[in-house]
Amino acid sequence: MEIVKYICPNCGTRLKITRSDGAKTMEVTCPVCRTNFTARFDVPPPLPPGGGYESTGTMIVQNRNKRAINSCTLNCNGRIYPLSKGRNSIGRAPSANANMGMGPQPSVAIPTFDRTMSRLHAYINVRDDKVTISKVPGTDQAILIVDGVRLYPADAIQLLPGSVIIMGKTQMICAMT
Repeated sequence: MEIVKYICPNCGTRLKITRSDGAKTMEVTCPVCRTNFTARFDVPPPLPPGGGYESTGTMIVQNRNKRAINSCTLNCNGRIYPLSKGRNSIGRAPSANANMGMGPQPSVAIPTFDRTMSRLHAYINVRDDKVTISKVPGTDQAILIVDGVRLYPADAIQLLPGSVIIMGKTQMICAMT
């Protein structure tokens, strides 16, 4: 058994694949974009679509300049939250009896009783060519999972249309046009 680094040919995510000794190919499903592909170990892995990468913390964010993003929204329990261009802070809406003067408020406040979701939980950066999500520094205990990958402070990952985001126990879906 050996661990081989491989790049998803669809979204460019760097994967670690455990292969059997001497195996030339292996069927793999990317945990980020859910694409099924055959990993070939007798040739070098394919280059990611769109070119190189930029590193932000420990996760790799693909740098794609192919498609303009006109709008981005979050769908949480059937309610649509539009995101503006630039950095959007996402978090739990303060309760009615909470002191509104305590700490920074999110630009997108999700009304929920989920106390595992922080009032300031994540940043979603909407640019013309891509959308990325990162965890707010100082929220070490708060859980942020994107398409099955847990993010830690200083991590960032590119969001794709249909990406599933879990903040605490609250789930939302990212949509882009």
